[in-house]
Amino acid sequence: MNGWAAPGRDQRINPGDRSLDGSAWRIRQTSFAPRSDGRLPVEIDCSREKVRIKRHILQNDDQVQFLHSVVADLERLPYHAALTTTIARVRDRILHLQFGDDAAPHDGQEAGPSASDTGDTAETEAPAEQQVPDTQVGFRKFRDPSLLTALEHLAWGRTSGKCFPHKACGCKHRRHHAEPHAEGMPSMLGRHIDAGGAEAAVPDPDDARKLVHFHIQHLAWHHNCWHSPTFLAECETFWATGTYNHPLWLALYLSVLSATVFGTQHSEKAKAAIGVDTARLPSTQQLFSSMITVLYRHHFLQDLTLYSVQAIAISTEVAHNLGESELNATLIYAGIRISECLGLHRIDDPPALAGSTEDWETRVEREVGKRVWCQLTIQDHFAIPFTETYGISPGQVSTSYPSNADDRDLVHQPENVPTVSSYCRNLVQLAVLMPELADGLGTAKQQLPLKQQYDHVLHMDRRVREVVNQFPPFFLKGDLEPEASIPWLQIARKSLAITAAEKIIMIHRPFLFRSFQAPAYAFTRKTCTAAATTILREHNALTEADEVSIWTHTAFCITAAVILCLEIYSTPGSDTTTAEHHRETVRAARQRLASRSGDLLAQRGVTLVDVLLNEGSQYGEQALDQRVSMGFDWIASVLYPAKNTSSGGVSAEQLMFAQDSHGPGPGSDFSPGAWASSDVGVGAGFDVWFNSVFFDNAQDMVL
Repeated sequence: MNGWAAPGRDQRINPGDRSLDGSAWRIRQTSFAPRSDGRLPVEIDCSREKVRIKRHILQNDDQVQFLHSVVADLERLPYHAALTTTIARVRDRILHLQFGDDAAPHDGQEAGPSASDTGDTAETEAPAEQQVPDTQVGFRKFRDPSLLTALEHLAWGRTSGKCFPHKACGCKHRRHHAEPHAEGMPSMLGRHIDAGGAEAAVPDPDDARKLVHFHIQHLAWHHNCWHSPTFLAECETFWATGTYNHPLWLALYLSVLSATVFGTQHSEKAKAAIGVDTARLPSTQQLFSSMITVLYRHHFLQDLTLYSVQAIAISTEVAHNLGESELNATLIYAGIRISECLGLHRIDDPPALAGSTEDWETRVEREVGKRVWCQLTIQDHFAIPFTETYGISPGQVSTSYPSNADDRDLVHQPENVPTVSSYCRNLVQLAVLMPELADGLGTAKQQLPLKQQYDHVLHMDRRVREVVNQFPPFFLKGDLEPEASIPWLQIARKSLAITAAEKIIMIHRPFLFRSFQAPAYAFTRKTCTAAATTILREHNALTEADEVSIWTHTAFCITAAVILCLEIYSTPGSDTTTAEHHRETVRAARQRLASRSGDLLAQRGVTLVDVLLNEGSQYGEQALDQRVSMGFDWIASVLYPAKNTSSGGVSAEQLMFAQDSHGPGPGSDFSPGAWASSDVGVGAGFDVWFNSVFFDNAQDMVL
C-alpha cells in the first residue's frame, strides 16, 4: 500500500506489545515519493508515545483493579438495583483511567440509557464485524488525532507541542548545548549595544550585578517568571565573558534591568539598599526600548524561545507606566501564542511512579514553564475588562499551577509557607474567575437581560471574597517574624490587599456607571466606593513607607481616584462632609501621582483627576439632586444614544434598562432598589469584610 504505514483495522498496535520495546517506534514513509527524486525518507520518532502509554498503564492499573473490586462488591449487595447510577459512574471512571475522557461503555456496562430502554436496538448496537478489542479502540481513538496532527505539521514546518521543556523530544524546539553567543558583546560591557543602528546604554557589570540581586530579593515575587539561580548564573557568565546562550536572552536581561530601575527610582530606601549611583544608570525608557529592539532584531516571532516570553511578561512591570499599553497588549498576545507553540499550556507533571527521577535541569525548566504560563494567564484574564475578550481558553489548558516552592530546591511546600511563588499562585486564583465573569454576561452579540447580568455580578462578587478569604495567613495579617526574614513579604501583603480591593471593583465594572444613577445598583456603588477608599489608603501607606514601585500601585490608584470623583458629584448636596472628605482623599492621591517623574501613567492620571474635579464643579445642586452630574448626560448620550430623552437627558430608569429587552413591564419583579435592600449573599459591607480579612486591629489599618 502506498502512503503512510499507519495502524488500521487490519494492522493493530497493542500498547502492551513487546514489539514496541527498543529505542524508538518509527513510522516510515514507505513509498510516498520515488527515491530517485533525491528526497530523504521521513522518520517520526514516537518513542515518547511509547513511554507515555507504558507510564499510563503502570499508573492506572492498581486503581482499575481496585475499582473493579468495588463494582463487584456493590453488585453483590441485595439492594444493588438502587445503586445503578453509582455503579455506572464507577465504571465510567474505570474507562477514563484505561482509555481517556470520552471512552464509550462496553461489555454491557451502563453509562446512560441502554438500547432496550430506548427501544432503538438496531441503531445503537454496532455490527459485530466493526467491534474491536477495547484497548485498541482506546488507542486508536485517542492517539490517531494527535498522530495525524504530527504528520500534518511535518508538511507545515510546525510542531505538535506538549513536549516542553524539550529535553528528550525530537521537535525543532529541542534545546541542544550550543556554543554561547558573543555577537557584539565586547562593545556592550559598560558601554553601548549596537542594536540595529540604535544605541542604548546598559549598566556596567558591577552596577548590573547589584540591580539583578536587588530584583531577585525585592521584585521577582511579583512576576515569578524565572528560576533566579539559573538566571543569575547566566548573568555571571555574561558579565565575565560577554557571552550568552541565545541572542534573545539579552531581551530578558534588559527587561529585568528596566523593571529594577523603574521600581527603585522613587524609593530612597531602595536606592540606598542597591548602592548604585542612579545618575549613571540608563533610564527605564532606554532599557525598555533596547529590549524591544533586541526582540525584533533577533526575530522573536520566528525564533521561538522562552526567553522572549519571559522578557515580554516581565516588561509589563514598566510598559504601562511608559505609555506603552497598546504595545504591551500586542506583545502579551504574541507571548501567549509563542508559549502555546512551545507547549507551555500543556506541560505534563513529572511521573509520580516510585523510583522515578527527573534531572535537575529538566525540573527547573518545567517549573519555569509553569511559572511563565501562570503569569501570562494572570495578565490575559485581568485584561478582560479592557479587551472584552481573552486569549487563553481555560478549557484548553492542562498545565497545573507552579509549585509553592522556593528556587533553592523547588520542593513543594504547604500553602501556609511563604515562597517566591506564593503571590502569583494566589493571584491566579482570582484571575481565573474573570473569564467566567465575562461569559456569564452573555455573548457580544446577545447580552443577557440586566437582571440576570446583575445576579451574575453579585455571584462573582461572592466568589472573589471566598477566594480572598482562603489566602494564606501571611498575606492577610502582618507578622513581624517572617517579614523580617523575607524582604518582599510585607510589600507583597500590602500589594495583594490593594489588588483584592481592585478586583472587587473589576467584578462590578459592568454596572459601575449605572450604580451612580440608579438606586437598584446601590450595592455596587457602595462596594466600589469603599474599595476605592481602601486602595487610596493603602497606596498612601506604601508611599509613606518609601517602598519600591509596583506598576499596579499607580494603575489602581488612578482607578480608585476616578471612582471617588464619581461619588463626590453623585452625593446629595446636603451631605457636604462626606463629599469634602472624598475630595481631600482624591487631592492627596493626585499629589502622590504628580510626584512620580518619569511615570507617564501617573501623569495622565493627574490630568484625568483634574478634568474630573473641574468638570464636576461646574454642576450645581440642582444637577446633583437630579442625580445627573459630572457630564453623565453627555457620557450616556454616547453610550446609549437610542435611550436619550427629547431634552437630551437620561433618566435613571432608562439608564438601568438600556440595551435590555427584558426591562420593567407588567408583572416584572425588577424594580429600583430591588438589590439595594436584598441579601446579596456576601455578608457584611466591603469595609467590614476587608478589614476583618486583612487587618488585626484598627491600628494596623492606618499603618
